[in-house]
Amino acid sequence: MPDDKHEDPVENMIHDIMHGPGYKGMIICNAQGIMIRYDGFDHNEALILTSGIIGMYNSCQNSMKELMGPEDGIVENVRLKCASYEFIVTQRGEFTFMLKQSFIVKPTEDDEAGEAKTEEAH
Repeated sequence: MPDDKHEDPVENMIHDIMHGPGYKGMIICNAQGIMIRYDGFDHNEALILTSGIIGMYNSCQNSMKELMGPEDGIVENVRLKCASYEFIVTQRGEFTFMLKQSFIVKPTEDDEAGEAKTEEAH
């Protein structure tokens, strides 16, 4: 009996990211820099972050191409560390993904559960 439920690989990936350790928010933009989806931010905050982060990401790409040459200066992702969280920015095809997450602390031998924990700054 065929499933009536259609599985979308993009939705599955977004679901996995949203339920991963340290997740705080995400923004997805199209090739023109227009925000098409966001979570964990209010609308105005997401718009401001989108503008600033895409501008910074494009500057990183241009600088690396100037320094290393067009074939070696490809930027796959940018990681911005802040006091209490970090942004990971990557471009795939026509979309730019921005993920906000708290720092992941690797488990130590003393941890009983052995699971990753998030570190919150106070």
